[in-house]
Amino acid sequence: MTLHPELQKLCDTIRTSGIRPVHELTVAEARAGRWAAEAQLGRGPDVGRVEDVEIPVRDGVIPGRLFFPAGPVEALLIYYHGGGWVIGHLDINETIARMLAASGPYAVLLVDYRLAPEFPFPTGLEDSWDASLWASANLSAIVGHQVPLVLIGDSAGGNFAAILAQRARDSGQIEVAAQVLLYPCVDIDTTTPSYQQCWDLPIFGGRSMQWFWDHYVPDPDNRVLPEISPLRATDLGRLAPAIIVTAEYDPLRDEAEAYAEALRAAGGHVVTHRIEGMCHGFLNMVALLEEPRRTIRTVTGDLGAILS
Repeated sequence: MTLHPELQKLCDTIRTSGIRPVHELTVAEARAGRWAAEAQLGRGPDVGRVEDVEIPVRDGVIPGRLFFPAGPVEALLIYYHGGGWVIGHLDINETIARMLAASGPYAVLLVDYRLAPEFPFPTGLEDSWDASLWASANLSAIVGHQVPLVLIGDSAGGNFAAILAQRARDSGQIEVAAQVLLYPCVDIDTTTPSYQQCWDLPIFGGRSMQWFWDHYVPDPDNRVLPEISPLRATDLGRLAPAIIVTAEYDPLRDEAEAYAEALRAAGGHVVTHRIEGMCHGFLNMVALLEEPRRTIRTVTGDLGAILS
């Protein structure tokens, strides 16, 4: 399938407008550009209630934001946002959290972990783990009663969700009912066919992914560690059931689908969806496309089946 017409139009506009790709920008320019882009792509639906919280981590406090559905809550989803570990915060990463809370009986905790390059690996990962421990210990206070806990993330946040699902299994400190990985980054390999196909894609191409890697994990030798590239873990058995969403035009497509197959080979329960015609980051594009809402409805339906 070809790239969706609206996404092709966006790519053409970027190419002809002189807008520079992420890998040619400074961190400050990339963050400012994300602000401008989010204003055009949409904020997501209204939800029952939104509440800002402070989350204690090992060396301080980070912000978080809770999104509640209009009706009863049947699970708490801890959501780690995307942005290549470098870009993003609560005010511009609400879109997917809002869709999740509006589409199912789930509360969503959006974690505002600290970003590279000011805080390279492992700070963001440890912030996200500490937030998960806090949420697990305070489920009744957050939701009003005990509910299952789900780890979810998109892109770089999907990287965190996959890694922390492994850590939860190994440590026994958190009981994870499911993991939801939305076009996740799970390996350092940039030679896959999807990387080559999308190397120069202006929305999010392989060149841009290398820029993010350089800021998050400056030492290339460390990028093969399982707590950076979870596909390289030696044991993928006994993990929480997984829902994995990939996009056809995404440099991360092949590694995410390889992770799904590795989980299955290890005996795991895995539900996968490749969304044809879409590119990396499409779930934030609610002002351009219907597909983000449709995909999130599918994910929440899958999640309901796993949790039932």
